[in-house]
Amino acid sequence: MNDLPGYEKAQLLLEKNEIFVSPAEAHGVISGLLACGLSIDDKEYLGLLSDVFNDGESFSNDLKQFLVKFINKLLKVLITKSFNLTYFYLVMTKHSSIRLTGSYHG
Repeated sequence: MNDLPGYEKAQLLLEKNEIFVSPAEAHGVISGLLACGLSIDDKEYLGLLSDVFNDGESFSNDLKQFLVKFINKLLKVLITKSFNLTYFYLVMTKHSSIRLTGSYHG
């Protein structure tokens, strides 16, 4: 079951919090940060996202909850076999807390 709001509701939530990017843009930024090795073990990434999207201002509680759910859902999609690619590689630094393995058939 998907407990995330649809695209339009996500857009309204962002706008309500004066975050003027589309959900697709937010998805792209977050995916890129995850690919660069963003650690999600603690919620420090919310501070980084507030720097990127909100000029360093703290997010409201409802937006924080949405972002935490969104990032967790995105990670599940990226690391499961249900993702459209047969195998998914993230280039990580040696010190990254996330390790994904697989093989690319390209």
